[in-house]
Amino acid sequence: MAVFNITMGLFLMLTGWAVVKFPLLIAGYNTMSKEQREKTDIKGASRMMRKTFVLMGFGIILIPYLLQIADCRTAAELMPMAIILSGVAYMLFRSRKYTKAACSPDTATGNNKKRTNTYYILALLTLSFIVFFAYSLRPAQISTENETLKISGIYGTTLSIKTIESVTLIESLPSGWRTNGIAAGAIRKGHFNLKGTGKCLLFTQSTDGPFICITSSGSVPVILDKKTPEQTRELYEKLKEKLHRH
Repeated sequence: MAVFNITMGLFLMLTGWAVVKFPLLIAGYNTMSKEQREKTDIKGASRMMRKTFVLMGFGIILIPYLLQIADCRTAAELMPMAIILSGVAYMLFRSRKYTKAACSPDTATGNNKKRTNTYYILALLTLSFIVFFAYSLRPAQISTENETLKISGIYGTTLSIKTIESVTLIESLPSGWRTNGIAAGAIRKGHFNLKGTGKCLLFTQSTDGPFICITSSGSVPVILDKKTPEQTRELYEKLKEKLHRH
């Protein structure tokens, strides 16, 4: 991820330099008539875009790195997309200052409608991003009804009590890494690879423990906890009781 962010950041910075040296790279400018180009403040527009691209690139390199240090891994992963969406929206908004005088009234009206539609799309994408981020951070809902262990929410799964082979209580999580999931502070959800456990599913909302480790036939181990240690131990006893019945 760090390599990708650095590569993307440098690419954006390079793009910022390129739009000043080669204004024809700016969308819409290369299709303008000679008269429209003469009325367009292309130098001002290209400088604005250069500044924005450089800041976007710098932000994509630095901010996710700082979030990783703060153990906000999910935010670190989603931040590059948020920066790009914000930067594009800003450039679209600011571009009106440099292009309005170059267009006839009819053309300006058409361009304004296109920009408005673009703003709506960007607003929808940003809202979707925020909703997904908030939903992904919600603790998993865990229930033990109808002889099943059901974990709902993103990366959720359902285990039949009959297939559970062991239920153990562990005081700390082994070290490891995320392969396909979410890690933001104490919240860890999805697929991880842990030392001594290997591939597993995590649904945790604490870093202190205890945690319940469940192994079952036909599935990777599942490690989970509840909001408080007392609730975790209560769930552990309930699972042990159901397991003994079988």
